[in-house]
Amino acid sequence: MADVLSYPSDIEEKPAIILDWDGTIRKPKSGEFIQDADDLEFYDGVISALWKYKRAGYLVLGATNQGGIAYNHKTLSSFAAEVGEMKLASSHEQGWPFDDWHFSPYMKGGEDKTYSRSSLMRKPNYGMLALMEHRLIKEYGVAPDWDSNRTFMVGDSYKDRKLASKVGILFAQAEDWRKDIKRDNFQPKPPINS
Repeated sequence: MADVLSYPSDIEEKPAIILDWDGTIRKPKSGEFIQDADDLEFYDGVISALWKYKRAGYLVLGATNQGGIAYNHKTLSSFAAEVGEMKLASSHEQGWPFDDWHFSPYMKGGEDKTYSRSSLMRKPNYGMLALMEHRLIKEYGVAPDWDSNRTFMVGDSYKDRKLASKVGILFAQAEDWRKDIKRDNFQPKPPINS
């Protein structure tokens, strides 16, 4: 309760772009799934596009399910190494563009009993978004404008689309969004059709 009472009184709402990671902004160099930190790369143009959104006043947020942790395909440490590689790779362009991000290691049916469970943190639930909203308010006095028609989710799966629907925000299919950001006259904006 004390944590809630210490919220700033003047919270600034900003439009947000919320991105899934795997299959949306990053991909494996080989195979279907990212195996380790050396096996990932960003899709072309993603980092510069995210910086355009930041300069246009958007919060840039990441929300990624990492069920491979529950199934022992990767560990928390190997996923942390992947994030480190992403930060390093983005530093060659303009730097790490994310204002905040979160991941869910949970997936019911997994082999690792610590993470083999249902969780509000796993998409299509919106636990990761609620956690990021809380941190952004506490640390920076800003929050995503959930009522804005400028806040949207970019993803490649039905879970991403369902999350956007649950929250009441627009949705952009990853492949379409990546085509859009490659246009010469690209301007940061939400999708026209959701």
